[in-house]
Amino acid sequence: MESVDTFGRRAGRAGSERQFDTLCELLDAVGQEAEASGSMSFGQVQDLAGRRSYGPLLLLPGLVALSPLSGIPTVPSIIGAIVSLVSAQLLAGRSRVWLPRRLREASLDKDKVSRGMRFARPVARAVDRVVRRRLPVLTGALSLRIAAAACLLVGATMPPLEILPFLATSAGVVIALYGLAITVHDGILIVAAHALVLGLALWGMSVVGG
Repeated sequence: MESVDTFGRRAGRAGSERQFDTLCELLDAVGQEAEASGSMSFGQVQDLAGRRSYGPLLLLPGLVALSPLSGIPTVPSIIGAIVSLVSAQLLAGRSRVWLPRRLREASLDKDKVSRGMRFARPVARAVDRVVRRRLPVLTGALSLRIAAAACLLVGATMPPLEILPFLATSAGVVIALYGLAITVHDGILIVAAHALVLGLALWGMSVVGG
């Protein structure tokens, strides 16, 4: 069976790639995999979601950045590296996501994953009540490249933010919002994410300009 990639191109056989219609479905899959294997790596996330699935590969790092796990040393830097790398490939229009072995193998043990899930699940249930597949035409190639550019810039700021505990959480909001919009193909949400980034940019310029 043929599938269509993120940018609307034919991408060959669909294989075992999964479509997640809700945030809870994605978190359930991650939790089950972590419990079964004893840990969760970004390579496992990629295998769960499919190598073309940019949405989950942005969403899950964004959720980690939003959780208390962002206070663990080196975690914001790892998140920033993954987000930057994934975003750059989305911006370039690559049909498949490539991660170097070191990043694919970067992992959290199942206890840390479980702690993150306890934080994320109530949020996910609330989010799933209002977020769904809507106006997928608004998640087209141009909109996705705007999202990729925003996430690339945000991801690049995360390693320096590590010196201030939990400050990376603010970056996680933007990344998670874009990742969720791409994952569930919610056009309204991706437009809202664009508006948020534009508002933050204007606010930043006004602060700098005095």
